[in-house]
Amino acid sequence: MLPLAIIITIAVIATVFWGRAERRTSVRHFGMRKELSMDELYQTFFIHKGYPRKKFEDLWTEIGQTLNVPPGKLRPSDSFDRELSEIEGWEFDGRFSDLCSVLEERLGAEGCHVDWSKIKTLNDVMELVFEPERNH
Repeated sequence: MLPLAIIITIAVIATVFWGRAERRTSVRHFGMRKELSMDELYQTFFIHKGYPRKKFEDLWTEIGQTLNVPPGKLRPSDSFDRELSEIEGWEFDGRFSDLCSVLEERLGAEGCHVDWSKIKTLNDVMELVFEPERNH
């Protein structure tokens, strides 16, 4: 019975630590940033690209949820090696790999091969989805 209690205790501690680490990353980069509405984001950064509004909103929301950052605090220039970087020690179990999985699932039906080394910012992600011919 004692070994089971130890395992449960370790699992709870790890879960709490991971949650705090995730929040620290988000707060570190996005805590003071103004949160924009979907309309403000679209009008400011994406309308000139001609992306369909509804598809933009769906994808941007999914990106925010996957990265554990409020979508209104994200910007196209956010980089995976700066604003969206992982906490040291958690780099290989991070949000970028989660986002890659989500995007591969989304793009898989289109038969798009993705060179992930070219994806540096959220703008690159948007172009990957809305302008796939640039990435073939």
